Amino acid sequence: MRLSELTATQKGIILKYPEDTRITRRLIEIGVIPGIEFEYIRASIFGDPIEIKINDSFLVLRKKEAYLVAVRLIK
Repeated sequence: MRLSELTATQKGIILKYPEDTRITRRLIEIGVIPGIEFEYIRASIFGDPIEIKINDSFLVLRKKEAYLVAVRLIK
């Protein structure tokens, strides 16, 4: 499943994303790393960008970035 496919209040674990791309470096810099838990908070009124919460930080990602991130849902 892709991060871009989730809806509000769903939680999951980051599994993987493409290696060695500009977007990958940005994801690592902002704390989106494999194995970390997150909560999907909301999408903007037009569906792009989306907001997720990792630990105590709220992060905003474009849909095209979120599509690259494979996730697994948790309860």
